[in-house]
Amino acid sequence: MTSSPHSIKFNFIMNAALSVSTFLYPLITYPYVTRVLGAEYYGKVIFASYVANWVSMFAQLGIPTYGIRACAACRNDEAKLRKTVKEILMLNVVTALLVYGAFLLCILLVPRFREDPLLFLIVSLPVLLNAVGADWFFKGLEEYGYVAFRDTLFRVIAIVLLFLLVHTELDYRYYAVTMAVAGGGPAILNFLNARKRLGGFRDMQETDWKQHFRPVLTFFMLTVAVSIYTNMDVVMLGFLSTDAQVGYYGAATRMKTLAVSFVTALGGVLMPRVSNYLAEGKKEAFRKLVTGNFAFVFLIAAPMTFYCMAMADQVILFLSGDKFRGAMLPMRFISITILLIGLSNVTGMQILVPSGRERMTTISTVWGACLNLIVNLALIPRMGAMGAVIGTVLAEMVVLAVQVWYLKGELGLYLKDLELGKILAANGAACAALAVIRNLLQMNAPASVLIYGMRILLSGLVFCGIYLGLLAAEREKTTLAFFGKLRG
Repeated sequence: MTSSPHSIKFNFIMNAALSVSTFLYPLITYPYVTRVLGAEYYGKVIFASYVANWVSMFAQLGIPTYGIRACAACRNDEAKLRKTVKEILMLNVVTALLVYGAFLLCILLVPRFREDPLLFLIVSLPVLLNAVGADWFFKGLEEYGYVAFRDTLFRVIAIVLLFLLVHTELDYRYYAVTMAVAGGGPAILNFLNARKRLGGFRDMQETDWKQHFRPVLTFFMLTVAVSIYTNMDVVMLGFLSTDAQVGYYGAATRMKTLAVSFVTALGGVLMPRVSNYLAEGKKEAFRKLVTGNFAFVFLIAAPMTFYCMAMADQVILFLSGDKFRGAMLPMRFISITILLIGLSNVTGMQILVPSGRERMTTISTVWGACLNLIVNLALIPRMGAMGAVIGTVLAEMVVLAVQVWYLKGELGLYLKDLELGKILAANGAACAALAVIRNLLQMNAPASVLIYGMRILLSGLVFCGIYLGLLAAEREKTTLAFFGKLRG
């Protein structure tokens, strides 16, 4: 059933390809959807999908993260791996059925949900599918080639369905269907593949799935805390503000979400590998991988943050149109979290969690979640989407600060080889050139969608060219050289 894991470089390329797919999917669909549905109907679907994310969080408990670590730790013992997967899968199915049953009651009882019960049923379909999909099993075995192919396949299917079915704002439920296909479709392939490799599920009743319940709860608390300032923002906007403000927030966070998925691509493939290294006592190999991930985050996340802040207006007008001008300022501020999330992903998910200190990660996230909740309650009724953005930025700052405090005695081991000043200097020069380009291209003037796209393309090429050119000039002395030497 098991096979030797691919190299880190291969896994990263596959995960990066998946991130590109994640980027292209909304880039193709989002401009069309927002222009057809408008802020209000787009906001309806986004609100429902974020509610479904909360349902999924309770249904999954902390299994997506725990399952990766558990499978990675025993992947060299086929019998133990087979038993572990079946036990975790059984636990996931039980919790998913209980939570989904409670959600059906909420649809009947909560007035906000009763307004459009069919929409909530559609967007929640992946909750049941992912319960049997065992995505953590394939990631724990580092099968990122399969993961990339699987997700890309269903995104292509979703794109075709979108253009076939969604033509007016009243087709917003069909848009929800395409989201369900992209989000839940891969689980069908997962189930068939896992069933074949595990030898069927007829002996599931013999598994001791209860032994995993306690450690899973620790990861669940972490997931809840994270969701408060990733999913709760939209849910609170839906209850405390308007559908239009939900739409603005969704537009403002779109590019941030895509950038974060790429920035954390390396961290995603390292999670099972670093867990395996620590289980086998390979501490130096662990340190090198974590250092390489820090290098990658600083190299990629810093320029993405600065560029998205500077070009927020053009990105919003290109992707969403003039009706979404209310998303420009929120996007500038939310872009700060690209770097913050990239760093906390390393400190939390690549250092604390694999080394068995997930409790520290949970505590840091709870601090951020509490702050986010308080700020949201205070600002969303008055500021709408911008209030939610302020809460998210402050929460991410607190999470990173607490994790850095926990790691203050060892963080220097991972950062000592990185010359961050040169990266910041290269970013500064690229930003200065970007300011000149904005002025030359008169980016404050109204334009067509094509012109907005050309502005983004040209400014991006100039920004990246100057940034990478300056780093290449110091190739042997910068983090770029260090990351280039990373092997796995």
